[in-house]
Amino acid sequence: MTDNKGLPPDSWYHKWRGRVHSWVQRKGNSNIAGVVLFVPDLFVLLTRLIHDKRVPVLLKARLALAAAYVINPFDFIPEGLTGVIGLTDDAGVLALTLFWFANIKNIDPQILRDNWAGENDPLEVIHHLHQRIIENADTLFNRKIWTAIGSQFSKS
Repeated sequence: MTDNKGLPPDSWYHKWRGRVHSWVQRKGNSNIAGVVLFVPDLFVLLTRLIHDKRVPVLLKARLALAAAYVINPFDFIPEGLTGVIGLTDDAGVLALTLFWFANIKNIDPQILRDNWAGENDPLEVIHHLHQRIIENADTLFNRKIWTAIGSQFSKS
């Protein structure tokens, strides 16, 4: 049995999403919550895009690098040491990668919609999250981390 996102109810996605939601309810930090709540949905989108035959191979390689960053335990803000707060840099990488994918590479928006596991339109979510991260970068990351993340996308 699967949910409306095509995932079994006991999947890693639902467990991960549940942990993030529990943390947000306990801690109540709206700046961080508004960013990290999207990480599971964006990660599922990223992995589905990597497997989508309509996505060119070179773009898949860039998406795979972003996925590798998210699952790497040794990133700028490690989740193992900081818990859910450690997802902020992952959210930044996901938002920038998907913003780049959707806007700069002019991918058909339907490809994003077909692979989206979250609620609302994925383009709206990506744009909203990208804007929120830009507006709150100083409180979500230290300047060195944000500069390092952003530098990976200024080359595109």
